[in-house]
Amino acid sequence: MAVRLLWVQDAFWPDLRGGAERRAYHLVQALATRGHHVDGLARRTVPVGPEHNRLGGADVYRATTAAIDARLWRIRPSLWMKQWCDIYSRFLNGQPYDGAIAFQPEAAHYLRRCRQHLPILIATGGTWAGAKPHEFAAETSSLSLRLTKELAFWQYYYYERLGNRAADYVVAESRNVREQLMRLYHLPTHRVPVIGNGVDHELFRPRPAQRASLRRRLGWPDSAFVVIGVGRLARVKNFSYLLRATAIAAANGLESCTVIVGDGSRQPMLEHLARQLRIADRVQFLGHRSDVPELLAAADVFVLPSVFEAYGSAWVEAMASGLPCMGLRHEFGRVLSAAGEHIEHGRTGFLLDPDDPGDCAARIRELADHASLRARMGDAARRVATARYSWDVAARRYEQLLLAARASRV
Repeated sequence: MAVRLLWVQDAFWPDLRGGAERRAYHLVQALATRGHHVDGLARRTVPVGPEHNRLGGADVYRATTAAIDARLWRIRPSLWMKQWCDIYSRFLNGQPYDGAIAFQPEAAHYLRRCRQHLPILIATGGTWAGAKPHEFAAETSSLSLRLTKELAFWQYYYYERLGNRAADYVVAESRNVREQLMRLYHLPTHRVPVIGNGVDHELFRPRPAQRASLRRRLGWPDSAFVVIGVGRLARVKNFSYLLRATAIAAANGLESCTVIVGDGSRQPMLEHLARQLRIADRVQFLGHRSDVPELLAAADVFVLPSVFEAYGSAWVEAMASGLPCMGLRHEFGRVLSAAGEHIEHGRTGFLLDPDDPGDCAARIRELADHASLRARMGDAARRVATARYSWDVAARRYEQLLLAARASRV
């Protein structure tokens, strides 16, 4: 049965090109293909994108709101809540929707206040409470900064708690996120289903016929062993671990090149660390790139050593590209990573000791020395990605949850 849906989040692709925006784009397309009418609603605090356009089978509306002064970041969650309240009071007037999907819990909270009987899902990408040890960790001894971060965190936590209670279902991208939601917000099991993301198998795929030409264009010699990582250069991505592993591998005689794709505030620190470790000539920081599928197809191994990764689309995309993948193994309270939900240790890649970059260096050396092992793992990773990750399957499960929530509210 076709329904009219509202998808709410801060931004839509291509205004921003992160994992949340890509997920919304693909799911909206898949839901539209299944015959549903989907409207997207975003806050428009900067002049990007028109106020209304068609995107991926949906009408996307961008409600203009005042930009929040960067100096007010410590009370940003409360200001966000007011913005969503104002948007809904204008946008929802007279609009008939059969269900809604919200990325931000605070948006779901005010949506529930405006439409008491509307079925609402939260398509969460993680939890603020789960991220606290990593995203809110103060890198300074300043007491005032620590207190300010603590104030901001408790606002996030409070509004996330309100939103989670308001929604019919809180959809977790991974078992990792589901465990956090149930433990930190005391949500019952049946309200926290796990729906993984899909991957574009035509875009992310092995390209053996193009590999040599891609490497020439990128300046990588055919004989070079290339280790690649993709992610924002933030503390949680832990790329310093990969640099230390590169230094250990180099000290043991491995001729390799480490490529890090992404930008962020920690790039100067990482570049300085590469110089300290005397591997600056072996490391490339490529910044934000639009050709990630080609970069993956031209590389040999993928490593993302995140200490906090709610889902980790980058691993899935690398697997679909036919690369052996590595990530840190989950350790409660220290490493909250979904790597183990994607990577089958010893079959599609390796799960690494989070305290020992030497473990990563040894695995890189093992794959560099054994081309047959590398090929076998890459083929297995591609098969797993093809069989397990589908946007159409994910959209069908969202559809089923919305219909179930709608039936329970009749």
